[in-house]
Amino acid sequence: MKKMNFLLSFLVVSMLFLFSCSTPKIMYDYDKTAKFSSYKTFDFYPEIQLYMNELDSSRIIQQVENAMLNLQTNQLQMAKMLREAEVDLQRNQRLERQRNFNQSSNDGRRGSTRAFS
Repeated sequence: MKKMNFLLSFLVVSMLFLFSCSTPKIMYDYDKTAKFSSYKTFDFYPEIQLYMNELDSSRIIQQVENAMLNLQTNQLQMAKMLREAEVDLQRNQRLERQRNFNQSSNDGRRGSTRAFS
């Protein structure tokens, strides 16, 4: 009988331990047809209910806000890098055309004939 009570107690404690370690299930819903790249701002509903204590709720909202701001900063940096790369490419193409023009002008003065395709 003592073994049975011990086994039952052990089973109950084990089950409580296993179920207490589970993570909360995160559920989300969004419009799959929405083009999120066109959005420029974000905000939270004032009556948002996270079903947690106030401290945990504020931590989660702060982390989401930080992630969104970092994403926005990264996108702005990427856009700036792309613009700079485009300017560099255009400048390099201009220099290459100028170099080719100068080279063909110098070749013409020496009296050489050059066929262009």
